[in-house]
Amino acid sequence: MAAGDPLQLKHAARRGNRYRTPEGLLERPRPDLDPDTRPKSPSMAVHFTDCNSHVPQSPLTSSSGTPLRVLITAGPTWEPVDEVRFLGNRSSGRLGAQMAVAATQRGLPTTLLRGPATADPTPDPLLTEQRFHTASELDAALHLAWPNHDILIMAAAVADHRPIRDPEAPRKIRRSTGEFTIRTEPVPDLLEGLAKVPHGGTRIGFALEPADELARNAREKLQRKGLAAIVANPLETMDADVIDGVLIDADGREQSPGEGPIEKTAFAVWLIDRVIDLHGRRRSAIDE
Repeated sequence: MAAGDPLQLKHAARRGNRYRTPEGLLERPRPDLDPDTRPKSPSMAVHFTDCNSHVPQSPLTSSSGTPLRVLITAGPTWEPVDEVRFLGNRSSGRLGAQMAVAATQRGLPTTLLRGPATADPTPDPLLTEQRFHTASELDAALHLAWPNHDILIMAAAVADHRPIRDPEAPRKIRRSTGEFTIRTEPVPDLLEGLAKVPHGGTRIGFALEPADELARNAREKLQRKGLAAIVANPLETMDADVIDGVLIDADGREQSPGEGPIEKTAFAVWLIDRVIDLHGRRRSAIDE
């Protein structure tokens, strides 16, 4: 850990049971460490009830004078082992769905590319949804959608590897007493691939990393993928109701909504505002 690195120090130790909400700090169980303590809900639908004060009086516009168009990805990819099983991850897609709601409540036409078994956003006339299962499906959807949008927030948890399917293998692999080996191949980096597409828009990535590697790996991804900014957040964010994220832009500036974890609903509202502001500053710099 680099001496004095504020992001690394921020995540160097647990903070106990204190969580920040829009109303302040609360004492509550650690849902990231003990998932069974999380409140159960009959629905994963994402709703906003108290953020109308954040909505601007008129839509923010692109350089052509039309409202900014936002593209958000959310949830996991499921890479098939056979026609029944898959390799996946625990991403709920909750934060991506909440960001999509926050963007539409600012009057911005928003497209949500949503993975399997993910949270349903509140329906909105400005929201368009498209589903995907695999990284290949998401990649194809991104290349079709990105040219028609101004901002991309890549919150999906894309697989790093996928199984190599044997065309001679049975459609369903049967139980046996012997060993079963799954051979994998790396999944191409989707954001790196989009960097090759000529586009003046703003691309935002996510880095989900162990706390002791978070700062270094987030900055490396920011540079390698040519992003405008990246959200650095520790592994405990996965499938939790809270997030302890930091937004790092290409100039090295770090921003966070406060000290300590914050509810994902509030973080989504905060992040959309920061990304819109960043896009505006980048556009102004290009126009000068």
